[in-house]
Amino acid sequence: SSPAITISSEESLQAAEELMNKFNINVLLVMEKGNLLGYITRQVVDKARFFHLEHIKVKEYTNIEFPVIDPDDSVKKAQQIIIKDRARVLPVVKDGKVLGVITRTDILNLFLEGAGISLVAEEREYAFQKDMRHLLKERLPERLITLLKEFGNVADQLGYKAYLVGGFVRDLILRRENLDIDVVIEGDGVEFARQFSKRFNAKVNVHKRFRTAYLIFPDGFKVDVATARMEYYEAPGAAPVVKRSSLKLDLYRRDFTINTLAIKLNKNEFGTLIDYFNGMKDINNKVIRVLHNLSFVEDPSRILRAIRFEQRFGFKIGKLTLSLIKNALKLNCFELINGKRLFHELKLMLMEEDPLSSVERMHELKVLNALSPLFKWTKRHREIFEEIKKAISWYNLLFLEEKIDAWKVYWYGLTYHLSYSELRELHKRFEMDEKQYEKMLSQMKDLDKLIKSLLKKPTNYEIYKLLSKYEIETLLFVMAKVKNEEVRKSISKYFTKLKNIKPQIRGRDLLELGLKPGPIFGKILEAVHEAKLNGLVKSKEDEIEFVKERFKEEFVK
Repeated sequence: SSPAITISSEESLQAAEELMNKFNINVLLVMEKGNLLGYITRQVVDKARFFHLEHIKVKEYTNIEFPVIDPDDSVKKAQQIIIKDRARVLPVVKDGKVLGVITRTDILNLFLEGAGISLVAEEREYAFQKDMRHLLKERLPERLITLLKEFGNVADQLGYKAYLVGGFVRDLILRRENLDIDVVIEGDGVEFARQFSKRFNAKVNVHKRFRTAYLIFPDGFKVDVATARMEYYEAPGAAPVVKRSSLKLDLYRRDFTINTLAIKLNKNEFGTLIDYFNGMKDINNKVIRVLHNLSFVEDPSRILRAIRFEQRFGFKIGKLTLSLIKNALKLNCFELINGKRLFHELKLMLMEEDPLSSVERMHELKVLNALSPLFKWTKRHREIFEEIKKAISWYNLLFLEEKIDAWKVYWYGLTYHLSYSELRELHKRFEMDEKQYEKMLSQMKDLDKLIKSLLKKPTNYEIYKLLSKYEIETLLFVMAKVKNEEVRKSISKYFTKLKNIKPQIRGRDLLELGLKPGPIFGKILEAVHEAKLNGLVKSKEDEIEFVKERFKEEFVK
């Protein structure tokens, strides 16, 4: 088609809509200072109008990642790009000048006119399919493969289609450990879960509103089951409205292309990978890419997920996706979203094996400040994060029974510079559970006094009394923050030697010694505990002798 219909990058989205309506087209090429910047689609323009963003400039939501073709290239090459690579539009460019544009309609018309062109794979139902049975066999235990086949069998019996989806498929391809199974059903996911539970002795829990369920097997293994559904947003940052749909629409609602892959579980096609949105290509190219240009306006929490996945996998956020993040931040997107959803994503980020790179990336992209101006990121914050990682690794190597919430330690490291009132303000911003944040606030209170007390060379008992009222996460944060070796050694001694030392003597032993029950029992047991921590008694016999000597006046009574 020539000449190409174009619009200036400085025009509004409303102007783009008017131009599309005038010429009855769905794609416009976008020009900036005489050069081709990219293209914008009717889908983006319509969604922008829905969110009342008509006044925004076209350039903010222009797709800047696109192929071009030379006028001397073959029609076959154009066909390959349009059909196989699923390009929306193909600008024809010579020496930087746009001569015209080739659309899907142009290619289809050539085909229908009998020009001797055979559409690649007759425009298969899916953009890309691949047999993944070998990878399933290589990466999964036999019992899990058997379970997946049973999912397919039950789906066949019910006339449904069953698919593995999401992070499990992505991590399978990346050869990363992940046994969190998500199954999507084209049909009724809840009915599927109920029927499956009856046949295979599994419990089922149902969430009726979202038509989802999860199966719990006798060994505790869980599988999430969902009805294929679509989502739309009534307003930027709002919770999604959910409706039943096809697999393709279910995958389209997801955050990034790398999470849109699915594997068929029905018997006749078991193990076949389905890729509608070039997810495999993006995995191979190590790119994080959204599915549509208003993705971050719809759900700003995806910005945090983009950064988390980028850093976890060593990928890069795509050029257009990065531009869309910056545009969403200009619109103050986080102001419109529920604080709990933001904190959930922030918490997931801090639960990563090494969240330092993610927080630094948030700082670089000005996401941290957009979440709250109370956040700061300095050289000292970075040092503390590095020390926190060491402290957590050290603690894990002790193989103690009590597990820790690593995210809390990093949260303390991220917010250590804030005053008590600022912490309270931040906790309210993220709508944290009141009991949880009050407890966390109390843990942070008077830490400076604690550190000063530990600098006074306390006895073992004094160390125990000082530290036992704090959570493990708080003490690991103190270890990371404080540079003084004596303080660190005291905390280390508490974990490795003092924390689990308890008297062997009990109240019944005191009764047998002839003592009368009363407040004195607590005083005696505490004195024994102190003596044991300070190394004055070792065995139960030592403890009894200690009681007889220290509290002999009680025996006289």
